[in-house]
Amino acid sequence: DKLADGIDRMLETIRLIAAEPSQVFQVFDTLPMEFYLGYPHLAKFMFFKWGHYFVDDGTFDHFGKWELPARFSGYAARMKEALTGIHEYVYIWSDSLVWTLAREIDYFCAMHVLGPAERDAIRNDLHELLDNIEARVKNPEQGPPRMHFYLANVSIGASACCHFSERAQAALVRSNFLRTSISVNPDYCRAVRNWILSLQNISTLISGSGQLGRRLFFEGQHKIVDLLLGGAE
Repeated sequence: DKLADGIDRMLETIRLIAAEPSQVFQVFDTLPMEFYLGYPHLAKFMFFKWGHYFVDDGTFDHFGKWELPARFSGYAARMKEALTGIHEYVYIWSDSLVWTLAREIDYFCAMHVLGPAERDAIRNDLHELLDNIEARVKNPEQGPPRMHFYLANVSIGASACCHFSERAQAALVRSNFLRTSISVNPDYCRAVRNWILSLQNISTLISGSGQLGRRLFFEGQHKIVDLLLGGAE
């Protein structure tokens, strides 16, 4: 319930800001929720992982026995609706994101929390997600929304998100050492936005790169997934 309450507050905040044309600035070392909600096995894993780490009552000891609560089932549609007013995204992807996520899935397998069939289903969702992101960034100006997709050249070690419209804004920062609640303070939100934009200087614009560079990047991500999660040779 605590996680669901937090998601509800976040979606309502986004909905209010995106009621008018708005922008999203985001740097992440783990998948943002809007990326994985449309992929059922991956989404279940991301929510299960949170419970496994933070709820110590035995509920999250076996992935296959845990059912996604009904309250979570409508989040994909609600997220899509909340984001309809956004006309531009700036995404900065940490260079270690896919490696870290695949290692985490592999860890759950080693602990016998995930079975082989469940691992394979999550792996297939990851491949599909990567394919869909690649297809989207081929035409970054096609939209709305426009999408600027960067790869950070260093491991950032933090995630931050800022939603901006002419009359409202909200920001959230998370790292291993810091976790803030959603802030709507204009000065704080501008500071988060400016920090995210500064990271463009140490990042590669994947959505603006040539076809070969973009293909090599996504092929590399697919290979990481298969290397760690037992995919095709």
